[in-house]
Amino acid sequence: MLNGGPVLYYLKKLYDDPKSKVLLTGYQIEGTNGRRLVEEGCVETNGEVVKVHTEVEQYDFSAHAGDTELKELVSRFCSNGTELIFPVHGEHTAEFAEWVKDNFECDAISPKIGEEFKIE
Repeated sequence: MLNGGPVLYYLKKLYDDPKSKVLLTGYQIEGTNGRRLVEEGCVETNGEVVKVHTEVEQYDFSAHAGDTELKELVSRFCSNGTELIFPVHGEHTAEFAEWVKDNFECDAISPKIGEEFKIE
């Protein structure tokens, strides 16, 4: 819900990048940064309100989506111009990244813990 953790760091880096997009999954509880981002287009971090200029989309699906649902979602993204997918949750992220590359004109990277990327 965007109230803590690495997401706030990334939002401060990407908030004004026209090539980036914030995708929120599931319900955003009232009073959280996620809800504020959906309703007001901004988040609060370290007492500072940051206006987020990237596109924001909210998807209403279970946090426990299965393989079929995740593949359908990625298929829609890649069909709509997404160029790069970072699968980061689950035990088979490398295999999922390979599936993306094998099935779409879209790159996919399964990062290792602590690995950094610069996207240009």
